[in-house]
Amino acid sequence: MGQPNSTRYAFVFIAVVLFLVALVGAVSADSTCWYLTSTDVNNHPWTECSISEPYEYMVMFKFNYSHNDVVIKDGTTYPNPVTWRANESAQVAVGFPADTWQLQIYEVTSGKEGTVNVSIGVWNGTECTWTTFTAYGTNASVYVSGSNQIINITASAFTVKPGEYLAVQIENVGNSEIELKKYPASDPSAVGRICTPFDTNYPVPELAIVVLFSAGLIALVGYVGYRKRT
Repeated sequence: MGQPNSTRYAFVFIAVVLFLVALVGAVSADSTCWYLTSTDVNNHPWTECSISEPYEYMVMFKFNYSHNDVVIKDGTTYPNPVTWRANESAQVAVGFPADTWQLQIYEVTSGKEGTVNVSIGVWNGTECTWTTFTAYGTNASVYVSGSNQIINITASAFTVKPGEYLAVQIENVGNSEIELKKYPASDPSAVGRICTPFDTNYPVPELAIVVLFSAGLIALVGYVGYRKRT
C-alpha cells in the first residue's frame, strides 16, 4: 500500500518544483533596455506621412545603434510626437506586469530644451494614423534638459499581441523644438534608452521558462488523472 502513496508524492514534488523554477525564472529575469535610435521604420530619415498628421515612427533596439540626433518639432510641423517601436514585433502574446519603466535621455541640446509627455505602450504596426499607439503609462509635463536625465513611467499591466510592437512615445508640449543628442558623439550611439526591471524576453518569452511551466502543468494534470483512476 505504501508504493501508490510514494508515487503520488513524487508527482506532487515534480510538479511543484517545475512550477516554482519556471515562476522564479520569470520573476528574477534581468532588466532589459531598448535604445532609442534615429532609424525610422522604413530605414530612412523620416516617414512620409501627411503634414496634417505630424508625428514619426522610429526604431528602438536592444543594442546601441544610431547615427543622428532626433528633433521633436512643435506639432505644427512634423514630427511630433515621436514614437519608437521595437525592431521586432511580438511573435506570441507577450505580457508586461504593472511596473515602473525608466527612460534615460542622454543629452538635450542647449537652447532646445522643453516640456514633454512620455508614454510606454503598444504600436499596432500601421503607419500614418493617430490610432496606432496605445499608452499604458504616461509621465506628463516633464521638463527635459541637460544630460543623463531619468524619467520614471508608472504603467499598468499590458500585453503586446502577435504582430504588434512594444513602443515608447515622446510628445513635445508647446516648445519650438526639442533636440535629443546621441551619446557618445561617435557612431553608433543612441539618444536614450527605455528600461523595464521585468524581462519577458520580448518578442518571444524565454523557451526554458515556457517549457518548465508547461511541464509543471502537465505533471499536475497527470497527478489529478492518476488520483481519479486510483
